[in-house]
Amino acid sequence: ADGTYKLKITFNEARHDRLKSGFVTRGKMYTIVKKGNNSTIKPFAGFKDVGQGSHLKNINNAAEIGIITGYENGTFKPGASVSRINAMMMMLRAMGVQLSASAALPATVTDIKKGAYGYDVLATAYTRGLINIQDNKINANGVMKRGEMAQALVKGFGLQGTADMKFTDIGKPDTYAQYKNISTLYHHRITTGTTASLFAPYDNVTRAQFATFIMRALENTSK
Repeated sequence: ADGTYKLKITFNEARHDRLKSGFVTRGKMYTIVKKGNNSTIKPFAGFKDVGQGSHLKNINNAAEIGIITGYENGTFKPGASVSRINAMMMMLRAMGVQLSASAALPATVTDIKKGAYGYDVLATAYTRGLINIQDNKINANGVMKRGEMAQALVKGFGLQGTADMKFTDIGKPDTYAQYKNISTLYHHRITTGTTASLFAPYDNVTRAQFATFIMRALENTSK
């Protein structure tokens, strides 16, 4: 029938002994327009507000896999800070995890109730260790911080290993909960910090940065 169709092709890149447990790391997305006996096929053109830059390839790859969707007006808002709920949506898509209707946040959480928008996302992410509760709040619309991002990536993709770091702003293993997670990301070179000596764990993560971090983590799992 005539109409506009979307075609998505995904690839699971992993060592032969990890194919069954690997993640989708590449994708291609096409728009097919059929009218009568004629059809046109157009590849994904990207988001109109994402120009050339260090995040372009990762944003496009994440979109073609289906990790990110952008906005109805064709933008992605790469420079905007990513909210905790949107970060968890991206993580669960990247992990290939379906939302669990039975997942629940602790009854002590005061800022969201079961049935509210995003509850299943946050509850599923929480039960998998991707996100923490602070002062009895999940803070769905709060901004994702770099330290929290480290936890989500390490727990979500099962990353292992640690490395000595020269960051002076993350304390010590017994004083900062994300120290080991940051060390694991550093070990895999998923992040090297904002400078040689600073990780900036409390800095906001932008939507472009988070897409890049996810893609780096995914690519690491295929090695």
